Amino acid sequence: MIQTAFDADEWVGRLGASLDALVAEAKFSFSLDDGQGPYLTLDQIRALYEGAGSRPRIRDTMMPSGVQWSGGSLAEPRAILRDHPELRRALKGIGKDEGLLFLFPHRTDVVSSKELVLSLLRRTAILTGQETARQLHRYLADGAARQLEAREFVVVYGLKLAGRIDLGNGAFLAPLDERFISDEGFAEEDADKLKSFGAGSEDFRKESGGSSVFVRDLQWGPGVAPGSDGRNIEMAEISHRFPCDVETVVNLLSVASRCPLATSARHIQVARWMHEINTNSRFGLWRSISYSLDGWWEEQALSGEAEDRFKTLITGWTGFQFNSDVGHALNLAVSRLSGSFARIGPWKLQDKILDYAIALEILYRLDSSELTYKLGTRAAFLLCRKPETRRSTFEKITDFYDIRSAIVHGPTKKKHRNLGYKDFEQACTDGCDLACDTLLELLQRGCFPDWKDLVFDAPAAPMGHPRAGATLKAGG
Repeated sequence: MIQTAFDADEWVGRLGASLDALVAEAKFSFSLDDGQGPYLTLDQIRALYEGAGSRPRIRDTMMPSGVQWSGGSLAEPRAILRDHPELRRALKGIGKDEGLLFLFPHRTDVVSSKELVLSLLRRTAILTGQETARQLHRYLADGAARQLEAREFVVVYGLKLAGRIDLGNGAFLAPLDERFISDEGFAEEDADKLKSFGAGSEDFRKESGGSSVFVRDLQWGPGVAPGSDGRNIEMAEISHRFPCDVETVVNLLSVASRCPLATSARHIQVARWMHEINTNSRFGLWRSISYSLDGWWEEQALSGEAEDRFKTLITGWTGFQFNSDVGHALNLAVSRLSGSFARIGPWKLQDKILDYAIALEILYRLDSSELTYKLGTRAAFLLCRKPETRRSTFEKITDFYDIRSAIVHGPTKKKHRNLGYKDFEQACTDGCDLACDTLLELLQRGCFPDWKDLVFDAPAAPMGHPRAGATLKAGG
């Protein structure tokens, strides 16, 4: 059997004519508080829509919520839907249970083919069948090309900003306040939901005075998923105009401010024309998410110095030379650093020290041999421009890893038996500084250095003898 190429214009024409024929005999309702009528004819619906003129907010309210029809059958438009290659591959079930598997940035849904036709009929009531069919094809074609557009809003609890921070490619951080809600043009229902996560809500501690929101544009697809693969797909494939996932943004914010941050909610907003074609892609889905480990947020004002660090970190991250292994490793290091600031309980200092040790071993690309010496040497030459400061950095690493070993292996050495709170506190401070400074330096470089070149090509240190137990040599 010879398969002919899919003709999009012919398919749009057939579906549009079928929708026009059905909609001419239908009546449409607008839901009120009691969920009943009134039912209006097609002419009444279109008169209302045309009367709204160029006022988009009013025109948006013209979409009917319900549809009744008589005489016509939904079988024809359902059959035409199956002829579209993107919809054909998304079929699930048969007969009255037939459905289509749609993907959205936040979830996967099976939409019955009957409900899809009814959504198209409601759209046809204010436009025409041709326009509605053309929009559906646009949704499917853009989805296949991963060009469906959405906007993502992520509330960050406890982060108080003085003003907007632009992150490039349309992404930004902003205070979550009335000005932001007005500038973004939220509908009243969505604005109320957004405010419920903002300053002064019951979700905030009484002493809190602010929160912030991370905003970016998304491009996603496919619009529908292959039916046979649906069980293995949890969400649509997403490409971000800002090349960084939400968790990384929040973690880098936490590292820059050195405080625990917990995200509270994520909101995905799609264009209204997509929503009206498929009402399962509704605007107001909020999903709570949190990235802190043991602790909860406390309000933190982002200082000018911390803001500068964050901009350097985020710029470096988006320009870093990643491969799959490097990306996974750096994400783990940043996650450990961010999580360390949320540690609570009697073992928090020890836990933090282990977080910093893990981050350092990842950042310096260490294996299991001569770990302390390699780490000390690499850190000394990466972080210190002046030869005379390298020795103190090497010794700081040595002391830090001595405490780390006491935590991991127990007091195997006599000197470990007398370790006290101040020793752990100092190791915690040193480990945090070393790990955060290393991350900043690596991201500014844009890639991992060749460690041998870094050491051998560095300026020579002045002659002298290192302390007992430390064997750092000039130039290597």
